[in-house]
Amino acid sequence: MRAPQTRARYGLGVRVLVALIAVLAVTAAVYAGVRDHDFIIVDDQAYMIMNPVVQAGLTIDGVRWALTSFDAYNWHPLTWISLMADVSLVGPDPGPQHLMGVGYHLLATILLFLALRRLTGREWESLLVAALFALHPSHVESVAWVSERKDVLSACFWFLAMWAYAGYAERPGIGRYLLVALAVAAGLMAKPMVVTLPFVFLLLDVWPLRRSSWTDVRRLAWLGLEKIPLLALAAGASILTVLAQQPGIENTAEELVWGARLGNALVAYASYLRLTVWPDALAAFYPHPGWVPLWQALLAGVLLGAISAIALLQRERRPYLLVGWLWFVGTLVPVIGVIQVGDQGMADRYMYIPQIGLFLMLAWGLAEVARGNVTRRAAVAATSIAVALAFAATTRAQVAH
Repeated sequence: MRAPQTRARYGLGVRVLVALIAVLAVTAAVYAGVRDHDFIIVDDQAYMIMNPVVQAGLTIDGVRWALTSFDAYNWHPLTWISLMADVSLVGPDPGPQHLMGVGYHLLATILLFLALRRLTGREWESLLVAALFALHPSHVESVAWVSERKDVLSACFWFLAMWAYAGYAERPGIGRYLLVALAVAAGLMAKPMVVTLPFVFLLLDVWPLRRSSWTDVRRLAWLGLEKIPLLALAAGASILTVLAQQPGIENTAEELVWGARLGNALVAYASYLRLTVWPDALAAFYPHPGWVPLWQALLAGVLLGAISAIALLQRERRPYLLVGWLWFVGTLVPVIGVIQVGDQGMADRYMYIPQIGLFLMLAWGLAEVARGNVTRRAAVAATSIAVALAFAATTRAQVAH
């Protein structure tokens, strides 16, 4: 049921390649200051400073420990192993460790571009999504904080899985499916937030892969069954995560009732939307407010409902709107606070993957505006560059914090 792609999938145009290199260069320059940063007392003690296993570098005993450890309230062995490997490669000092995080972020940007390009056949739209992902200031926490290696590392496997899934959709086969499953498993071993990736695959089946339509329930059900092995991997990772985070979940459960959690979740969704469009007053910690005012929860609910309704009404004519919106809403579910761990009401690092859904909506929406008119195309290109550069300037300032 796939529609033919409108552009070559493997050959990369010179202009697009130059633009991608420019995005990577600007991103590297924006984050260059992290080489002079120290570790952060929050979590970096557990992940690096006072962790003798990681400080010893990559060893067989260290790998065994990583595979069985629930340290830092998580089961993410590949994150531990990557930190050990970095110590062996560049040493334990903070500057090189921060630069390795930037390197993973650059790699994730490349993989995101390649995955979207293979999925959609569209180069410039894919590049805009990758550029916004690379330069948005809300991602500074994920990139410039050693303890958040799990974000950038899991994103690399997430995008690699998307790229592999595009290949499987082109020519389904057990070998290609196993490649997808391997990338998903690796992502889950880097950060459990990857549990939502099978859900994203089902969205991609509708658009851009067009393996089904929104209304073909039987076909969607079959495609859902196709994801059962991936869902089994996600379920296993979820069980391990709950076991690792049980102390934090129990402590929070005593303090926050369901009404407070649901109210904060609605407001958090709206706040993430606002910070995507206007990323001001970013913070390392947003304390949970407890009970939010009823009017705030209702207003946030109306906003989310209105966007959902618009995306739903446009699902046939502009399927990218509903796919992008459900990507944003769905991938935030594990960290939106319904199951609360810790004292934060929201966090910048939680936007690292979910924001891509909003960027998809924006990039393909702008492409539709620009289509068929040279003047509009030039205006959209200029606006896109201006927004990316504004984000770059804001990100550079945020890095300093």
